[in-house]
Amino acid sequence: MPGKAPDNVEEKCHCGRPLHYSSPVARLFVESMIAAKGPRIKITARGRSWLVPRHYIALHGVAAVDLDHLGFEEVTNGNANSGTGNDRH
Repeated sequence: MPGKAPDNVEEKCHCGRPLHYSSPVARLFVESMIAAKGPRIKITARGRSWLVPRHYIALHGVAAVDLDHLGFEEVTNGNANSGTGNDRH
């Protein structure tokens, strides 16, 4: 069905709400990035790293100061699962 999210795409934002894009074009763009690079990206700040959902970044943005308390998976010291497509920071 056109416009239907692929099965591997999260339907809920990390904030707890359903994905809340105001533009279907923006959502399709982010979903194409997810298909190519994985659902999360590794972000490193102040010597620590977290896996942050691409949907969350697109919908809310993220500041380094907030990474510690937003509940993202911390992967400092190589604790990330391999094969997640999160090799960029």
